[in-house]
Amino acid sequence: MSRSRKKTPISGVAACRSERQDKIIWHRRFRARQRTIMRTSPPNDWDDKLPWKADQIINIWNMGKDGRLYYSPRTVERMLDSLHDPALTEKEQKVFNNSCLRALFGK
Repeated sequence: MSRSRKKTPISGVAACRSERQDKIIWHRRFRARQRTIMRTSPPNDWDDKLPWKADQIINIWNMGKDGRLYYSPRTVERMLDSLHDPALTEKEQKVFNNSCLRALFGK
């Protein structure tokens, strides 16, 4: 399975690989806000006051990734062409391209 690839070439747009820490922070704030509102207001006001979306707690654009992007085969081809290094032999360039694809689209 070490060489398995995604069927659909979709990848996150950012330098980080995971939004795990951002999601942990968001969920903590979300639960804290819910607890505070539930303690301070009567139950019949909860529907109006409780946060229901991530936008109400944190700015999602400040998180590690800025969404996901589909890479068409043409886009991938252009990306690999831009990585072309004249100092590498053809075989070395092919290995380099494969490692870049594996890093971008690996599971």
